[in-house]
Amino acid sequence: MTAGLKIKESADASGFTRATLRYVAASINAVFDGADVVLTPLCASPAPLVGDRPNTGVLRSPRRANTSAWLVPWNVIGQPDISVPVGIDHHGLPTLIQLAGRTGDEATLLGLASEIETNRPFPRWTAPSNT
Repeated sequence: MTAGLKIKESADASGFTRATLRYVAASINAVFDGADVVLTPLCASPAPLVGDRPNTGVLRSPRRANTSAWLVPWNVIGQPDISVPVGIDHHGLPTLIQLAGRTGDEATLLGLASEIETNRPFPRWTAPSNT
């Protein structure tokens, strides 16, 4: 560090300052004023087949954003969340939901996930050969 240089906030690898992350976390956590758990789809769209997935170019980012939009906020702010399989889609691939909870309340998420899996067991599954 250069002598005399003072840094008020440090940035992490993503470029967010700690103050920004605290603000984002507080904004997202406001949902827990009226709910114990947030339920979302795990991904906004079904998983693409290997041959249908763009590897380069402009379509790569929108596809990636569309499949991870529900995951990113919880991971960025460090909230506990859990994925629970709930069925099989029309391609024969697993469909999942995501449960997100309050900071430090993993027990509620684990209990609810267990209850869902007990009452709606995931079927025996083998990956389709064309994926």
